[in-house]
Amino acid sequence: MQTMKLGEVTISRVIEIDRSSFPTASMLPDSSADVIARHHQWLKPHFFDERTGDLGQALDAYREAIAVGEDVRAAAQAIGLAVYECP
Repeated sequence: MQTMKLGEVTISRVIEIDRSSFPTASMLPDSSADVIARHHQWLKPHFFDERTGDLGQALDAYREAIAVGEDVRAAAQAIGLAVYECP
């Protein structure tokens, strides 16, 4: 998991789906393997999935973790916010 820290806040990338879910032809019906191949120099390695031989895509989410004191935790819970313990 990729993590970055901004001051007291830790932000983590959570990869939900790390592979192509739909063939390019279903998203871009006028595309072809030859046309995509002409763009490999800038598509690879981040935008082309070698496992499928097709354009790559990923579904990511981000979560943040903030260290808070008990007074902040109690106030957040009092107004109905979820407070989670982070490892």
